[in-house]
Amino acid sequence: MAAPPRISGTRMKARADEDPCGEERLLARLRESPLDYRSALGVLDPEHLEWRDEGKPEHDLTFVADVPLLMVWTDGVCHVLAEPDEAAARAVAEFVSRLSLNELCVLGDAAFRVFRPLIANGRWRWSREYGVTAEEFRPRTSDCVRRLEPDDRSRLERACQRVAVLRKSQSTKRDFDLMARGFPVVCYGAFAGEELVGFCSSNPIYRGVTEISWLAVSARHRRQGLASGLLTAQAQQAFARGDAAGYYAGSAGDHLHAMLLKLGFRELLAHYRFIPEGARDQWRADWGKPV
Repeated sequence: MAAPPRISGTRMKARADEDPCGEERLLARLRESPLDYRSALGVLDPEHLEWRDEGKPEHDLTFVADVPLLMVWTDGVCHVLAEPDEAAARAVAEFVSRLSLNELCVLGDAAFRVFRPLIANGRWRWSREYGVTAEEFRPRTSDCVRRLEPDDRSRLERACQRVAVLRKSQSTKRDFDLMARGFPVVCYGAFAGEELVGFCSSNPIYRGVTEISWLAVSARHRRQGLASGLLTAQAQQAFARGDAAGYYAGSAGDHLHAMLLKLGFRELLAHYRFIPEGARDQWRADWGKPV
């Protein structure tokens, strides 16, 4: 992909087909695999209310060569919601090359294979995605794990001072603050005595699907069952609401992969992301593993 030219306001709406039922048919298809497409469904489905205070992001659904593209303008991200053939992929690649994007996202190996030769001048990253239902889950509880409440703030503050992995990620305090303000974010902590040494948060990403959004354990306290205990607590909380649980593993390696499989999680469609050389937010290239 050539470095895309700037387009006024970063907005460019195009629709190759004018089928008014296209979005309804797309939603019906995506709902058949709600764990795989939970992020897109959370944006597109009008019956799902955004859980964060900023509300749903500014977005459009665009069809190019009958390929549905979810354009999330707030983040400058284009999500490809199908596995196109080569001709359709060429049309999509030409379309997105004229946009000022931070990221192009495709799901699944088949979609990645057809896009990779067509889109260059940037960096591809991939991450594993996982999901689990109550019937599939094999819990591994820990007595050192409990749900966090707003009055645990001082414990969290001290943990962020001591534990680098909690301190370095903005997700730790962001998710705790959302929970403390009454948003539907659930936070669990792992403890060594009175010290908080692990953290896990979740949120309702889509109707019937809870996203386990952030998991971290102090390096000194790993391989003690704390991560499994945190994931178990979050998953069981989701199941109690009738939800399945999804988890985006980012750059995590084989140890986390093995732990998730032991808990009953299954791999979903892999998440491939392309960050153009001219993208404004180059920090996005730090997520996931190089392809």
